[in-house]
Amino acid sequence: MKRLWLAFEYFIESNTGIDVLSRENDINFWKDRLFINFTKYFLPASLIALLPGVYFSLKQGFETIAIVDSTSFLLLAFIFTSSKLSIKLKKISVIAVVYSLSVFLVATLGYMGPGILYFFAITILTTLILPVCYAYWSIAANAVTVAAFAFIIHFKLFHSLLIGQFTASTWLTVNANLVFLNIVCVLLIRYIFNSLQFTILSKDQLQSDYKDIFDLSPMPMFLFDVTSLRFLNVNEAAIRHYGYSRREFLNSTIIDIHPVEKRNEVERKIREDTTKGYLCGGLVTHIKNNGELIDVKIETNTIDYNGVAARLVLATDVTEQVKNQQEILKSNQKLKAAQQIGKIGYWSYECKTQALFLSDEVYAMFGKTQGDIELSIPSFEQGIHPDDWQQVVDTFTPSFIGQKNREIEYRIISPELPIIYIYQIATYVYDEAQELVRIEGIIQDITESKLSQIKIKESEFNLRAIFESAEEGFFLLDAQCVVKIFNSKAEKFVALTMGGLQCETGKSILDFMDASRKENFSYHINEVLKGKIVEYDNKYQRADELTYWIRFIITPVYEGSNIVGVCISIRDVTRRKNYIQTIEEQNKAFHEISWTQSHMVRAPLSRIMALTTLLQDAPSDEERMKMLQYLQISSNELDDIIKKITKLTTQTAEVFKLEDRP
Repeated sequence: MKRLWLAFEYFIESNTGIDVLSRENDINFWKDRLFINFTKYFLPASLIALLPGVYFSLKQGFETIAIVDSTSFLLLAFIFTSSKLSIKLKKISVIAVVYSLSVFLVATLGYMGPGILYFFAITILTTLILPVCYAYWSIAANAVTVAAFAFIIHFKLFHSLLIGQFTASTWLTVNANLVFLNIVCVLLIRYIFNSLQFTILSKDQLQSDYKDIFDLSPMPMFLFDVTSLRFLNVNEAAIRHYGYSRREFLNSTIIDIHPVEKRNEVERKIREDTTKGYLCGGLVTHIKNNGELIDVKIETNTIDYNGVAARLVLATDVTEQVKNQQEILKSNQKLKAAQQIGKIGYWSYECKTQALFLSDEVYAMFGKTQGDIELSIPSFEQGIHPDDWQQVVDTFTPSFIGQKNREIEYRIISPELPIIYIYQIATYVYDEAQELVRIEGIIQDITESKLSQIKIKESEFNLRAIFESAEEGFFLLDAQCVVKIFNSKAEKFVALTMGGLQCETGKSILDFMDASRKENFSYHINEVLKGKIVEYDNKYQRADELTYWIRFIITPVYEGSNIVGVCISIRDVTRRKNYIQTIEEQNKAFHEISWTQSHMVRAPLSRIMALTTLLQDAPSDEERMKMLQYLQISSNELDDIIKKITKLTTQTAEVFKLEDRP
């Protein structure tokens, strides 16, 4: 319930439209504060009269009274809670609504209703919350209203209940006392306010100055008791900034606005500093009403506050400043780490003063530390390769007026360190007259990259040498059969197979292929792109009508696990093909010779052997002569066969000399 009431108070105060620049020595300030408190208590307290009044009005058939009462309450609630109305307009509006309600109640319920009480209360309220001139106008309005009702009673107008209760003379007699009491109360209240104003203005000047500084300070300020640590006072800036109401502050201690985990430490330090006479200060963490933690710079001093030892605290919210400092620190740390990782250094040169600034990384690249060398351009000449020094010097002179940047590469040399390759970007800064005022830039150690480039070029050269010295021709194609690279042997094969066409990178290999072979070749390429290795031989006829054979080996090219192209290896296999064919033909010839030897030689030889045996046993000379004739015929036949075999063997040897084959 307490939290609900505090929230209601905060809501009312934040929507009153009070002038925060009002001074406590101005009586209007206290009238405004009085109105704010009137607002806080009026709404809940008015329900005491509203609820039974509306209930009994409806029960007795006075619906109009119930409606007017409810409407008046809603109007007052709107006026009190509106943030768009100024406090002065709110005061006048409240007086007007209550005055209208009192006139209605007097006219409707007569002298027995609460309307006549409101007439009296309105003037008192007007005197308390508005300048006294408004109170006099209220008295005048009451007098006019009384006279108007006397007129109504006398002429019996509007059927008012007052007609049956009063005559015009009795009405005026009774209500003259009301006007009289209004005048007396206004004069007394005026006297009280005038005396209060005089008392306020006659305060000690120092106290007045303190109040001005304290209350009007744009920075949050507190006063707390050094013994109990309870807040004694807070300024409006603290209320606005921290979100606590004044009452919440005054019902708590300085410890309560610190995070829970730090409260014991804060209390110990405050009491220790108070005992030793030290002034608390430094950076602390406070907590707002909404739970937000803020970094606060504290400045304090001990003062006497109405006879109580108190500490005055000035709290400056430096949350953003601390956050920015932390971000800058992190950025600087990240920048330094990035410079170290990327081997990047920053430098600047002021042209007029010739002042040279170098970051730590620049010193590191030269193998130096701050203080090792004089900060001037000539002092770095010994650390830069002689062939590169002039272009470094030229960096400090733009090539033309208005030049923005210059990029160079040079080498740093040192007896203790290997050569360092440097890439530098210089930026030229001009003033409004286009006069050069500053040169700044970065340098980056690109030694690893430079050495890698050199190694890559050497590797490329060696690889190209191996590539070109290979017996085979090589093509490297992408997945669309576009030629990416080839060697001279491959170019030679293309020239032979395509009648002198020149092979080019960036074109499809199908452009260098006979139309009759494209379909078959495309099929093989598709198979390779699926992960297969394809080998086949093609037969070609040269212009000199000699036949030669080419072997193609097509393999996939992988990038990771993906096939991104194909590699074609081309080799002339004519000699091998001819060699195999020669072996086959030679075997055929030898087979024929073997058959001749085994069959044709066997017959005459068998006859000769038989005749020789028979000749030894011939019974007569005649038979012996006849056998000698047969023996002569068989010998001649055997001689002819041997001559034929010799001739066939000689011809085979002549035909199949391998070294003479194309």
